[in-house]
Amino acid sequence: DIDAISDIAIGEYVTFGSYEQDDDSDNGPEPIEWMVLDHQDGRTLLLARYGLDASWYHVESADDVTWENCKLRSWLNTDFYNTAFNDTEKDLIVQITNENPDGTAFWESAGREVSSSVGGNDTHDNVFLLSLYEAQTYLGLSTDSNLDCRTTATPYAESQGAYAPGKECWWWLRSPSSEICSAAVVNDSGSALGGFVYHEY
Repeated sequence: DIDAISDIAIGEYVTFGSYEQDDDSDNGPEPIEWMVLDHQDGRTLLLARYGLDASWYHVESADDVTWENCKLRSWLNTDFYNTAFNDTEKDLIVQITNENPDGTAFWESAGREVSSSVGGNDTHDNVFLLSLYEAQTYLGLSTDSNLDCRTTATPYAESQGAYAPGKECWWWLRSPSSEICSAAVVNDSGSALGGFVYHEY
């Protein structure tokens, strides 16, 4: 019962919204499973259990792309938001202000040389990716492998091009990487690294 979500223990799962997952549109979308990450001030932070879709972070390579102006943020807060949630569910989603700090401290602590790691302005989001520091806090993310940070792609996400070299898939964070034209990503071994925001084949 989504109305009792505040009673669900951190680390447990809840279903909320629906999205195509089994790659069979004839049987309709499937309920989305979310892991409860935190409860604060009457609000609950959820993280999708599986990789639900596939997208580049942006639509072109750009030195100045941040979470605020990237295409993925726009898609999550329009297309995905309107597809995954009905009006009743949207009424339960709280728009929040996200801070988007630079990633310099994270990458330098891992011994990475930093050429650019600008986080950008605060944003107002209904749906968003975790930042480096949120993933570090809630999941123990680092540049070393961590099983708790791994996830798998749904069959639909794989059909859309999700990068899943094995059983697990890569997934984006909203923070910058340590280099220009790149954003933070979690790879299939559960470690943080940088991925180019866009690559034209």
